[in-house]
Amino acid sequence: MDYTSQKGKTIILKSARRVRQISIEDIIYITCDSYLLSIYLLQQKEPEIVSKPLKEIERELANFHFLRISRNRLINLKYFKSYHINGARRITMFNGDTLPVSRRKWSEIKNYF
Repeated sequence: MDYTSQKGKTIILKSARRVRQISIEDIIYITCDSYLLSIYLLQQKEPEIVSKPLKEIERELANFHFLRISRNRLINLKYFKSYHINGARRITMFNGDTLPVSRRKWSEIKNYF
């Protein structure tokens, strides 16, 4: 898959304390709890926390190989490592994090790969 569309592209994230420009290719995955997004980045142990609907950031990242795997998770396919079923449907990311996949999205993910 060609991920060159991510190279050099950025998004602007506004939090209560600061505004930050983040490279799209540095985003591993995004989780959402209500309107609080946790954006997990390559070179950061702690996620960036931003108040924004997941649907909105999903639209911004639609053309850059991001895939929604559940109601509150969006992954960058560039960092996808594997998917498996061990009692539950899960995806493993490049950084070793394992994320649950919703039943509804599971068939979509299997078809994608």
